[in-house]
Amino acid sequence: MTRFVVLGNSEAVVRSAKALLGSGMEVAAFISMTTRASEGENLAKQHKIPYHEVDDINSWGSVEILRRYAPDYIIESWPKAIAPEIMKIPKAVIGIHPICGDNSLQWLIQLGCKKSHLCFRLGDEAYIQLPFTISDEDTIADVLRKINDAAENGTKKIARMIKNEELKSAPLQDSKQWRDTTPHDMVIDPRMSGDMIVRIVRSCTRPYACASLIINDSIIKVVFARIAKQKADRETEQGKIMKIEGHILSFKADDAVIEAACENIPEKVAQEKYIHPPSYYIERSSELREKLKKSK
Repeated sequence: MTRFVVLGNSEAVVRSAKALLGSGMEVAAFISMTTRASEGENLAKQHKIPYHEVDDINSWGSVEILRRYAPDYIIESWPKAIAPEIMKIPKAVIGIHPICGDNSLQWLIQLGCKKSHLCFRLGDEAYIQLPFTISDEDTIADVLRKINDAAENGTKKIARMIKNEELKSAPLQDSKQWRDTTPHDMVIDPRMSGDMIVRIVRSCTRPYACASLIINDSIIKVVFARIAKQKADRETEQGKIMKIEGHILSFKADDAVIEAACENIPEKVAQEKYIHPPSYYIERSSELREKLKKSK
């Protein structure tokens, strides 16, 4: 029986481990990061798979753990690069990663991309690339679900390729390396277009930290946004607050009126008439700058 060790914390790699087991492969061990919650532990207990948590997968201790299990293959969705020493242990280390990078998924929505790929890769080459689409309504949670489905389906295909001795890699297609997003990429500026604001909110809603709307010293988390039916008056300045009803804050963007569903709107914000550009507030408050750093 072909032996695998699975590395990672994401739901995608847990779904991959389940697919391996369902395909008749042996999962010799499951290794997760100490600092991140993982459903891998529950899966390991259920199937009596040895489970480990490590701080650094590339440390000598982690390398020795991997050597001890003598895997034929390693499947990983680790957030950091795997060291060459580990790459030498199995026949192949198969990475499960979006083609744009693990920390850049939000760009898919913010840039209005309509499709992307989940790659089962070895360095700059891929064994398979599974496409998935992104609709105009998809949030980051929808994209994650599609990636998880692709991880499971792709692992089943990888297992079949191994059984049939057909596992071969080819150069990556359409590879992109976008920069990691920061909390500042998730801040709404009322001078933006309505479509851009909606895309920012969709890109970082739950389970992520949500987009931030800054008003005075408050960082308000926006969980949903849409363009209102109300026609935007070109001569109304950007950032004018049109109305606040319950947890819905409506304001004028560049070319539209935005209805923003917020987690909480402080009472003092309800007295405001305008939302200034975020830099107006940030440059005046060191406390606000620290809050923003912690908001991702």
